[in-house]
Formats: sequence, C-alpha cells, structure tokens
Amino acid sequence: MVFLAAVSDASVIRWYFHKDDDRITNNVDVGALASLGYWWALLVLKAFTWEVVFDLAHYWMHRLSHANTALYRLSHRVHHRGYQPNKSRAPTPLATFQQGAVDLVLSNAIPAALALVAVDRTLGRMSPLAIELLFAQKVFVEVAGHNGLSETTWTAFPLCVWLPRALGIAIRSRDHHAHHVHPSCNFGKRTMLWDKVFGTQLKTTTTQMAM
Repeated sequence: MVFLAAVSDASVIRWYFHKDDDRITNNVDVGALASLGYWWALLVLKAFTWEVVFDLAHYWMHRLSHANTALYRLSHRVHHRGYQPNKSRAPTPLATFQQGAVDLVLSNAIPAALALVAVDRTLGRMSPLAIELLFAQKVFVEVAGHNGLSETTWTAFPLCVWLPRALGIAIRSRDHHAHHVHPSCNFGKRTMLWDKVFGTQLKTTTTQMAM
C-alpha cells in the first residue's frame, strides 16, 4: 500500500513536468531567490491554493465513494475496513496507506493533478523545489491525520500554520477520526472548508477521540 501511494504521487509529479524537461533546472526565478520573503510568500500562496483545490476534488470523490455502494466496494471499503475506530482502537499512521489502487487514483492522483493545473493556470508554474516541499507536506498531513491523537497544536498546513486557523478552516486528526465513526460527515482531508460549505461538517472535541 505504501508503494502504491508513492507511485501515485511520483506519477503526478512526473506528469506535471513531462513537457518541461529542458526547463526544470531553470524554473526558479533568480529575482525571487534574491528575496526569500517574496519566494516564501509565493510558495505559501501556491501551496495553499493547491490545498484548497485538491481538497475540493478529494471531497467530492470521497463523498461519491460513500454515496455509491458499488464504488465504495470497488475503491474505498479497504480503507474503512482496515481502520474501524472503537473504544479500544484509535487510528494509526499506517491506516493512511490502507488504500487500493482505484481509491488512490480517484481520491489522490486525480485531485492532485487537477490542483496542479489550477495553480499553474492562475499563479504560474511551480518549481521542482516547491513541488518537493508541497508533496512532503502532503504526505506528512496524510500520516498526521491518522495519528489517533486529540492534540490541538497540530496543523494541516505546516508551511504556514496560522493561515487555516485564521480562516477558521483548520482540520485536526480528530475531525478525520470522526469521519470513520460517522461516515456521512467530514469528507475533507486538507481543510474543513468544503465540509462547512456543503453542510457535512461534524464539529468534534478531544473527548470524542475515544469513540
């Protein structure tokens, strides 16, 4: 499962750069590098835009996989079957990778590719370094989202921790835990934005992690 997840991310990255092999090494603007603050602000803007678009696509793929019984059995059941929270079992980081190939394509590869296109068309091309930081953050968030802890300090956007908090859309591991307890809520994985917009948010507390 871990191998499939790695292949999924690597395939998206390779697809993103496949037409620009001669530009990859020259894709970082020298002027931007002269001002680290500007470069970082641009990285945060692009990364956060990617997160929001990825989460929108993931939200609907995820919600559809629960709404359609055939699709659920084909793609998403293995993730829920491998991780059934109850009073004696909390989620674990390894639950992140309990996904089949179809589920990885629908809920990971397609949303990631769509989000990269959206950033590319609106804010400009992302450099290899930016992509590496973005996907490193992506894996971290996926694993941390299944950590089984009810802490309040963890954030789903470590590149700029205060941003989702300031916007009131920060997601915690307990929010995704609640989805496994109540599968009709909390379909988002990067933020709580789309669950708020589409009315599927279930607010959680630290005490609910034991459910």
